[in-house]
Amino acid sequence: MKSLLVTASALLACAALVAGGSAVLAGGKKTDAEKLKELKAKVTAKYKTDKGGHIFNDFVYWVDLEKAGDSRWNRSTAEGGKASEPQWFVYGATWMPSIDAKPEQTIEIDVWRLVHLTVNEGAANSRNSLVFNNTGEKVSNAEVKKLVDAKRKDWVAAAKDVDKKQNKEVKKAKGVGEAKFISSALGTHAEGDRRQRKEWLGWVNGKRGETYLVTLTFGADMFRDKDRFKKALGRAHALVKNIKIIAEMK
Repeated sequence: MKSLLVTASALLACAALVAGGSAVLAGGKKTDAEKLKELKAKVTAKYKTDKGGHIFNDFVYWVDLEKAGDSRWNRSTAEGGKASEPQWFVYGATWMPSIDAKPEQTIEIDVWRLVHLTVNEGAANSRNSLVFNNTGEKVSNAEVKKLVDAKRKDWVAAAKDVDKKQNKEVKKAKGVGEAKFISSALGTHAEGDRRQRKEWLGWVNGKRGETYLVTLTFGADMFRDKDRFKKALGRAHALVKNIKIIAEMK
């Protein structure tokens, strides 16, 4: 049985290109994949080379590093999921004060794209959901507010020495670009025994039928005192604020 992830935009095919998709057009014309390859090259030149930005793996959003005001964000090569799957890791980066910085001196950002609906050929359509391992909670990919809080609860369930005052439930996000909701927590990570502050943010791209979930991770040195944390938070939020939709992909 074949299935197709559906968004409200025909340009989802661009994600299929990243995954290696191709379709031949009649009359010897360029294939869809060839046309999209050209479009991808133009987008890369415009947003990555000319403007010094990071382009999401799905070619829907880009990060305007110039506007974010800090060039010390290094693009991650990590991978997770696939373009053809309901959950896909589309962007990651790490802020480091120097090349030899320790984990506690860094800020990390991870972004996942969650597709709301899968159309199954010859069967009923599937509404995609995300299941959280530590809490067992299952949340629809379309329910961004619940997802942002479920991420927090799942991390807290596995963390140690969670700071009750810093364990903050989901609320509306303000002044953080596309992000509509935010939650946060502070504790010791279950793996590696590292003290961390986490933030989760999210928004829905209604035209494409997709949710984007952002995780910010602050190393212990970033919240050692109020002034240091204020600067670290401003730096991270400036990056999120400057995640922008690629005009050619609207």
